[in-house]
This record gives sequence, C-alpha cells and structure tokens, in this order.
Amino acid sequence: HVKMELSRMSGIPRERLHVCECYDGVVARMFRDEHTVSMIKPKDMIVVYEAESMQNPRQESFHVLLKHRKPVPNPIGDSESSEEDLEAFGLPLLLSFPTKLSCREVWEHLWLVVQDKVDEEYRDRFKEV
Repeated sequence: HVKMELSRMSGIPRERLHVCECYDGVVARMFRDEHTVSMIKPKDMIVVYEAESMQNPRQESFHVLLKHRKPVPNPIGDSESSEEDLEAFGLPLLLSFPTKLSCREVWEHLWLVVQDKVDEEYRDRFKEV
C-alpha cells in the first residue's frame, strides 16, 4: 500500500500522509489507505503532503488546498479579467491548521511556508497583510 510504504520510508505516521495525483495544477485524486502502488501509472504526477489526518485528527483542525492561478491571455484583446480568465498551474499546496488559531496566526504560518517561493519584488505586498 502506497501510504504504508511511504510512512515506513519517511517515519511520518501514515495518517498524516496525503498522497495525491495532480494534473493541470489541481489535485485530481487523493489516494486512500487501501490504494496500492500498482494503481500509479508511469506518467502520473504524484505529490505527498504531510498534514493533520482528515479521518482521525490529533486535534481539531481544518485543511486548506491552495492552487496557483495565472491570467489566461484573452484572444479578443479585452483587458478586463475575471475569475474565468484564470488557469491553474504548478503544484497545489495542502496545509492543515488547528481551529483554535486566529486568522493572523494562519496567515503567519502560511507565509512561513510560501515566502521563499514568492518573487522578491512581491514579498513586501504579502508580508504584512
């Protein structure tokens, strides 16, 4: 089983491993405990996240799945962009947070995780929100 083997190799409890197949910038499938390695095809993009268990959390928590999006060039040349004009790219990010955290604490933790992935010229925009 995928999660059992990954847990053995990494030392991370199986319940905290979230094995996902990603496609076009989104999570296309999440593997359950009973999924086996034989279910993975050679071209599959498999991503493993460590986060609080969704079934048996050690503490009350919530999960956030973030994805990167970028504007899609408008063939008409209209400069107005809308929600539909964005496409997912890259790898999504799965995080879990204890429900007792304030919004500020969630933001601060998220910033710690992503700050090195944000282009330096944009960092000041997000650091103090």
